[in-house]
Amino acid sequence: MKTTSVITATLAGALLVGTVAEAGAWGRSGGFTGARGYYGVQARGGCTYGSCSRSRTVTGPYGYGVTRQGTVSRTAPGQYTYTGSSTGPRGNSITRQGTATQTAPGQYSYQGSATGPRGYNTVTKQGTATVNGPGNVTTNATVTGPYGATATKQRQVSGAPGHYTYNSTSTGPYGNTVTRQGQTNSTYGNYQYNSTVTGPYGNSVNRQVNAAGTPATGYNYSASQTGPYGNTYYGGGTVYPY
Repeated sequence: MKTTSVITATLAGALLVGTVAEAGAWGRSGGFTGARGYYGVQARGGCTYGSCSRSRTVTGPYGYGVTRQGTVSRTAPGQYTYTGSSTGPRGNSITRQGTATQTAPGQYSYQGSATGPRGYNTVTKQGTATVNGPGNVTTNATVTGPYGATATKQRQVSGAPGHYTYNSTSTGPYGNTVTRQGQTNSTYGNYQYNSTVTGPYGNSVNRQVNAAGTPATGYNYSASQTGPYGNTYYGGGTVYPY
């Protein structure tokens, strides 16, 4: 149910969107080179009146595109909703929806679902998030597939402005685990992100993003991803304010 790709440039978008949020709206133009050729990426987003939205289109080397869009809205104090969809090159769509509620100071619960084309096959997700203190957040989630199989994921982010670390463990229905470790380092105008994903048999993928710029002018970024057999793919682009 989840569309997966090797879009290393996406990491740069996640890293920089919060930084250019002062502008109220942002755009992104870039791409990456994969095993089958060049993929172009166009994205934009913004926030207004308690609601934030984002859309992204990835166009492959043969002209086919995949578009994903979503909106998060604050419906009441401590309550949020999410709606979104992903549409493939033949028009088939996956729809998503979810809610999150603050249950106590620093405590949140959330649940959501994703449904495939023509209403078939629904995947559900539910979990909790805990803010343990400044710069320290943990989450726990369970994903249940259309036939009842479940997977779990635990994540933790900790650190302080300028340096954060990220650790997660995902466990599948048969006990296989995938781990991810990463860190961000930043000074004014310069940002770095590094991460390693390790599969159940020890193979790993390394990712790196570097970016430079300012909130007023935007950011130029470069990204790379190296697989377990040494193949490296490169991407880059610009995140800019509106």
